[in-house]
Amino acid sequence: NMCYIGQTKAGFKNRWRTHVKRGLRCEEQTNNRLYQAMWEEGLENFTFQIIEICEPDKLTERERFFINFYQSKNYGYNSKT
Repeated sequence: NMCYIGQTKAGFKNRWRTHVKRGLRCEEQTNNRLYQAMWEEGLENFTFQIIEICEPDKLTERERFFINFYQSKNYGYNSKT
């Protein structure tokens, strides 16, 4: 029941592909709790969902909104708001 909120300008498939590669340790990881959890819990236990499509200039604002709304810093994998 945990979540990670993120944004992309590169396209949804590319963003998910990057998460998968890092979660499987096939690509260099960043210091992100999400990738460690993917490795430990198994990729099959994660889903990718689009919660909003918005203009590029609103991405950061909306990402922060959803991080706060879902409290994904405290109850998820986000490390900053």
